Amino acid sequence: MIEKLPPSVIRLGGRVERALPFLSPAIRRTVRSRQVSDGLIAHGEGEGLRINPGGANPGYALGTTEPGVQQALAELLEPGMTFYDVGANMGFFSLIAWRRVGPHGRVRSFEPLPESARTLRHNVALNRAENVEVVEAAVGARPGRAQLAVTAESVQAHLADIDTDTPTLGVVDVEVTAIDAELAAGHAVPDVVKIDVEGAELRVLAGMRDTLEQHRPALICELHGTAPEVCDFLEALGYRLEALEQAESIRTHDGPLHLRAVGDER
Repeated sequence: MIEKLPPSVIRLGGRVERALPFLSPAIRRTVRSRQVSDGLIAHGEGEGLRINPGGANPGYALGTTEPGVQQALAELLEPGMTFYDVGANMGFFSLIAWRRVGPHGRVRSFEPLPESARTLRHNVALNRAENVEVVEAAVGARPGRAQLAVTAESVQAHLADIDTDTPTLGVVDVEVTAIDAELAAGHAVPDVVKIDVEGAELRVLAGMRDTLEQHRPALICELHGTAPEVCDFLEALGYRLEALEQAESIRTHDGPLHLRAVGDER
């Protein structure tokens, strides 16, 4: 069974699939059952948690997706903390965070795509994670409404006015909130925020400037062509930056990259 393979071998299969696409149908048939059924995460920080990827990346069920992000969450989160998952998709990282913060911590998971939000709620219920709150909304610079572009891979859904190379299947109208507005409404201050918003990183950061200045939460942010602007924004606020993957320079790295940002106390 594929989940019994070492994580390094499973990740190698993913690289082979990308490099040799003619093998993709065979590889996908092998992992398809893990994409659409309830099961236990096989490896990584989520090992033993229950999950249904909802047709998304089977690496969520196998526990091999983005090991650098998993490790960063394990290092940053402690029992009793509050975690905000911005762009939670089906909840893989929300569940890992839930385990780390324990019963006295809080997780708020923001996911605008209705289908992904339904799967997220299902996975929260599977684990009886009562202190995980699902917020069916995008996160941006200010509250309002927006058009969300739907894509074949749910993890690549993005705000429709952001130019990407990903083919769009259609658009849906979604609610938008902002982190500063969430705190102004009385919600818990986050200790750690994970951001994965497919190119809208600066909008999310702009909508949490007060939070960053006053409360200094740690950030894990996936960059999609926004590295120079994000670095400028965070460094101006006194944040120290490092890449979670190998990169000679965060600012000039070609392709997606995960950024870890920790703010100095003020």
